[in-house]
Amino acid sequence: MHFQYYQSHTLLVINQQGAIRQLHTPFRVLEVNTNIMVYVDEILSTDKDELIFMVNSQPHPYHRFRITIQF
Repeated sequence: MHFQYYQSHTLLVINQQGAIRQLHTPFRVLEVNTNIMVYVDEILSTDKDELIFMVNSQPHPYHRFRITIQF
């Protein structure tokens, strides 16, 4: 049985001090390779429970992006 622990339009972010912040789509992220800010429209998950960010209707692995928010 496969369980999914995400919502397609909500992401919980925890900083190094343990503070939690809830983000709702669309939210801005920095694409690490190009240093371009883009918007995540939806959050998906693979069969291995890896997060996928939908940006401009295209799937991308979450690790390609940096979330820059204030806590």
